[in-house]
Amino acid sequence: MVPHLDLILERLPLASATVTDTHCLDGSLYSYSFIHFGKIHILQEDIVTAGIVLGFSMFFTVLAGMTVRRLKYELFYIIHLGLFVVMVVTLGLHRPSFDKDKTLIVTVLVASLWCCDRLIRLARLMYNGINNKATIYPLPNGGTRIVLKKPMARARPGSEYHPGKILAARTNRYIPQSTVMSGCRKSVPLKHTPSP
Repeated sequence: MVPHLDLILERLPLASATVTDTHCLDGSLYSYSFIHFGKIHILQEDIVTAGIVLGFSMFFTVLAGMTVRRLKYELFYIIHLGLFVVMVVTLGLHRPSFDKDKTLIVTVLVASLWCCDRLIRLARLMYNGINNKATIYPLPNGGTRIVLKKPMARARPGSEYHPGKILAARTNRYIPQSTVMSGCRKSVPLKHTPSP
């Protein structure tokens, strides 16, 4: 994981837990008051149902961030992306008017920025993935060296990329951390030639 991102995520659980707690309190108080005053039909409206789904998706995102992220990062990433899409869509359905407040405008802006980010990532993946080749070499200390045919964009020697370190940008050498890649050594066939 990128060091500065890990630092942000280390401090994020408190903020996420606070937002989730206040959201749960808000939902509980509204639900109690509607049930207590005999207005349970309000909880069955589409706008309110979207808010309930939004609240549960926020809760499960925070829960996944606090538990799954450290165990299986890839699973957390998939859960996070899926629930983010659910949150943006249900937020738009929960506050569907452009006139009352600016929530729908912000929701559309967030969705647009996210789609642009995904398109840029897809374009970079296609550019870097086409006509590229990775050769994997075992290292004596149990690590793995990956040599790419095409250079990584903006890669600098000594910089860290998930989950390893760039050794030389001109020769495209990348060494993953051996603790993270221990399963990779067993599942990927390695080229048994001397390391360059």
